[in-house]
Amino acid sequence: MSLPQIPSLGLLKRIDDFDSLREVRDIPSELITEVLLNAVRKLDEREELEPYLRLILHDPNETPHGPAEIVDIFTHKLSIQKLTGMAAFILKGKSFKTVRPEDVAHQIYRLEKIAGLAIAVFAAPGTILDGAKEHFVSTALRLGCNYAIFDANDLARLFVAYGFLCPRDGRKIISGRCKKWRGSIRARKASRKHGRVRRKKLVAVRRRRAITDPRVARALGLMRREGVSASEAARREEMKLKTFRKGAGRFLYRSGPGKPWKARSEDQLRFSMSVLTPKGRVDVIVRSSRERRLLHDYESALRMFRAAEDGAEEELKKFEGKTVGGHKLIVDIRVLIELEEADELDFESLYTPFGGKS
Repeated sequence: MSLPQIPSLGLLKRIDDFDSLREVRDIPSELITEVLLNAVRKLDEREELEPYLRLILHDPNETPHGPAEIVDIFTHKLSIQKLTGMAAFILKGKSFKTVRPEDVAHQIYRLEKIAGLAIAVFAAPGTILDGAKEHFVSTALRLGCNYAIFDANDLARLFVAYGFLCPRDGRKIISGRCKKWRGSIRARKASRKHGRVRRKKLVAVRRRRAITDPRVARALGLMRREGVSASEAARREEMKLKTFRKGAGRFLYRSGPGKPWKARSEDQLRFSMSVLTPKGRVDVIVRSSRERRLLHDYESALRMFRAAEDGAEEELKKFEGKTVGGHKLIVDIRVLIELEEADELDFESLYTPFGGKS
């Protein structure tokens, strides 16, 4: 039975209110030492904070992501006080000892692009300046969504509760146990097995969330369309064959040692791409070659429309009801004209930088 949705009331929530993080309630703030706080402040947002949160929130019976995954914003379904909804996390780690307004302005702006947002979470173990807090809170109130701010103490409690940090010395737990931990032989074996499983999950999470170099997509396209070799495709995109092979992964293969490399007809690589929405262009994660081709074809039809070519409207109608990165492709001529007048149709490249645009 599904839980009722989180109402959009613009209320401040504490970390203890999150049912999806319920284990944190067993760790009182008084138990968090300065050693633990310093350990949390040394965690990287991409390599540790986000993967840890993904593992904590993981539920095999739930679809984790919303309909659209926004660049630089980590989204996940969760429950608060027995209500469920979509949450968006803004994470700042060890690179930001002091979080200034300009450090998070682009991420806070992107909150407005997330449909059905129920709660926004700003998590940073460093010092968050009042200007950054005010910008975040005012945006959440304007969007009518609930909000929460997790500081170093909250994150320390969370990672201790879920076994990522040792409660005594703040060390990362290796092989399922603290470095100085002692226990029975049976318990040690069980903890080592648990640690191996968790490390495999952590590696899988990092691989799934990695954004691929746009040159890899273009090189794969060259191999599929023109039948060029992997070496030639890599050369045209000005990268080493080794870099191309690493980026393409299992979607670049060969039948045996010494045989030529071939590109599979489809792939599920993740790329940051620019998608047109009623509010303008937004950078989203596109997860497959099918979506990339669909977006390329749509942009071709859009160029026909802008050039007032014959048959442009018929071409656009072919994309009615289709989505890319969770966003419906716009085929309404009136909306397109409004976006044209607002100079929102122009773009430099469909593939956007890894960090996205602000």
